[in-house]
Amino acid sequence: MFGFLNVYKPAGITSHDVVNKLRRVLKIKKIGHAGTLDPLAQGVLPVAISNATRLIDFLSDEKEYIADFQLGVCSKSYDTESEIEFYSDKKVSNTDISNILENFKGRIKQKPPIYSAVKVGGKKLYELARNGETCDIQEREVIINKIILENFDEKNQKGKIVINCSKGTYIRSIINDMGLLLKTGAIMTGLTRIKSGGMYIDDSLNVNDINEISKVQKNIISVTTLLNFPQINLTEYEFNKVKNGNSIDAKGFYLGNVFLKHNNTIIALGEFDKNLIKIKKVFI
Repeated sequence: MFGFLNVYKPAGITSHDVVNKLRRVLKIKKIGHAGTLDPLAQGVLPVAISNATRLIDFLSDEKEYIADFQLGVCSKSYDTESEIEFYSDKKVSNTDISNILENFKGRIKQKPPIYSAVKVGGKKLYELARNGETCDIQEREVIINKIILENFDEKNQKGKIVINCSKGTYIRSIINDMGLLLKTGAIMTGLTRIKSGGMYIDDSLNVNDINEISKVQKNIISVTTLLNFPQINLTEYEFNKVKNGNSIDAKGFYLGNVFLKHNNTIIALGEFDKNLIKIKKVFI
């Protein structure tokens, strides 16, 4: 079995819980996921099976979320996972929020939450936070392609925003920063990832419904569906070279990555380099 699976992760479990269940069902150890979803979050979790784990880094970086938020409060984790404190009783309008969100479009810098898996000095930030330690958290550049206010209840100061962004973006940080700019405070109360790695939530398979191998076999996604690289069929001579990791002559001029096939099976990933195809990964 070699490919990807578009899995829906419910709230309340970890991304690793999803992988562990699939390992039990498929009896395959080599399974991984792209883009961790916190236990609070739900939605699309791209899963790679067998040697497809070696292609995770080539999946699309684009992600899209629907985030629920509450104004007037704050927390150290920027969500409901740590103690919630009162911040302000100031009331704002739909227009106020829409105007503030303009500040987050394009390339921005943000600080990851102290309660996150980002490592500083070899330790994860949430480990430092739980031990009461402090550290200097460096800002990171992320890209926000789209951020819009989907709805807002002015009476209760609750709403939803839709965010399309690059990998590494912390939605909690955006909501926290939004609250600071509005001078109301804000926390994230829910998060649904609706797109990740070229996969969409409408096509996802709930992990709770995966209890047999046949369910996975019916829903597995070919690596060539998500990774639109050129494909080249190898001769027997070329196949024998490629399976040992040796370069072969390029068949035409291209740029970038290429899938190499033998007997209609993807056996390697190569990269064009002048007149050669250099082998990056062999799958057999």
